[in-house]
Amino acid sequence: MSTILTTDTASPAPPPAHYLPPPVHPPAGHVERVTVEADAAGEMHETMLTGRQWAALALTAGVFLLIAGITTWDFTMLRSQIPPPPAAPSQLTKESVELYQALTAHYTSVVGAAQERAIQLFDRLIAVSLLPVFTGMIGFIVGRERP
Repeated sequence: MSTILTTDTASPAPPPAHYLPPPVHPPAGHVERVTVEADAAGEMHETMLTGRQWAALALTAGVFLLIAGITTWDFTMLRSQIPPPPAAPSQLTKESVELYQALTAHYTSVVGAAQERAIQLFDRLIAVSLLPVFTGMIGFIVGRERP
């Protein structure tokens, strides 16, 4: 009786997961917040944000959340102010059709008024007040100091 042993020339199978060593993490230490910019020549260099820029970044995030919250509230109020549309008449008589047309005209005017209020509120709170402030903050963060 003969036994033939064969060897596989491929790399051995990796060990099971429970035999793998734990991952090595770099030691915790000082972490710098660095941004990378390209200059006019296209060369990359690192610049650090100043303390004022970090404060402006935090304030800008707050203004952004305020804008998002007001916009969500505005659309929620719009949806709550719109009544359900009138139901179509079950019997098609002249009086029921005229009543349905009157109800539809009234519904259209109510929806138009609610939309107009929502647009005015959005325009006053977001477009006129908060959006210019938000844009100025972004400009401060992204802008460069000129010598």
